[in-house]
Amino acid sequence: MNQLSRSAKKWNEETDLERWETHYYEDNYNGHRLRSRETRVLQFLDSLRLPKNAKILELGYGAGMTSAKIYQRGFNLIGIDISNKLQKIATKNCQKVTPQNKATFKFQVGNAEQLDFPDNTFDCVIGLGFIHYLARPITCIKEAKRVLKPNGHFIITQRNMYGISSIDGPVKWVRSLYYLITNRRYELRWQDTHLIYPFLTFAYFIAPFSKRMRKMKFDLKQHQKIGLVPKTTISHNRLKKMIQQANLKIIKTGGAGYLTKKNKLFPKTAKRIDQKLQKISNKKRNTFLHKIGNSVVFLAKKEQ
Repeated sequence: MNQLSRSAKKWNEETDLERWETHYYEDNYNGHRLRSRETRVLQFLDSLRLPKNAKILELGYGAGMTSAKIYQRGFNLIGIDISNKLQKIATKNCQKVTPQNKATFKFQVGNAEQLDFPDNTFDCVIGLGFIHYLARPITCIKEAKRVLKPNGHFIITQRNMYGISSIDGPVKWVRSLYYLITNRRYELRWQDTHLIYPFLTFAYFIAPFSKRMRKMKFDLKQHQKIGLVPKTTISHNRLKKMIQQANLKIIKTGGAGYLTKKNKLFPKTAKRIDQKLQKISNKKRNTFLHKIGNSVVFLAKKEQ
């Protein structure tokens, strides 16, 4: 089974896709990571000052949480994702908002590596956290360039393999060092090894007494049913290289989110540190902070 088929299976067979809606509102690391990257992408989008009738293509729209904010701004939005289920969820979320003018939206099921649009169609192409599911991310970025109008913009954000939350413990340090030394392409995840079986057995025994274990049992059973979906590791430099290989000109870079998973002992202090680092990152260009945000963000341009 190729990468596209594996990803399609995951996002069409998973039973609890609605949870991606709730993640955006959760007061935890996952919710913060999603909101942080979305905020930075929308800041980049707003900085372009596009006309209200501009045509925007969103790749990997997921539950449509960011899509609704793009549509609400008055842009004509088309979305491409691999999941029929997510198409319905995203449509529902966009139907809840009222755009600033007579904007339209349409979500389609398709392949981001082979876009079914003519050349020079869109004013902006946006993608949030999806290219790690692709077998050939560079092909997708080249396709994004093809469908962009001359002087059109490409905004992309992706989870960072060297972000603060990926190096906040000794095991993660070892994993990140291994990534660095081997230039590894895919993420290392314990649930993709034989370790899943003892963890699943433990979860079965403890589940009747623990809500957390019940969730863990459910998640592991889903993972076991769907199978391995390799995730491409992405860093600031790796994504930068892909964008340059697609002959897009990088205009801005940024980091998004500086909260670690180890924030439960001093949550208020952790949030203040995150806010301070984010503020510095937003103001500075080419700073080290861009490379260690939990997500990396790029704004690029298709030159004439």
